[in-house]
Amino acid sequence: RKYRNEFIKRELSSMALNLAEFDIQALVDRTDGKSFEDLKRVIRHAMTQSWLHRSALTQELLDESIDSELHNLI
Repeated sequence: RKYRNEFIKRELSSMALNLAEFDIQALVDRTDGKSFEDLKRVIRHAMTQSWLHRSALTQELLDESIDSELHNLI
């Protein structure tokens, strides 16, 4: 848990995002048991979606990415 929290914070910070705009704990809870590679895939997918839609990366895009990439929900 602690390491996932740190990893997510580091990944989002490396993209110059304001961490206050995200519910990091909710992301940690929703990705319980997932690998760092899974987390990277989720974040990359959400960022790609934000670029495609010409919008900022949001909590909603990350949540949708968790559903589609990790839980196979569409």
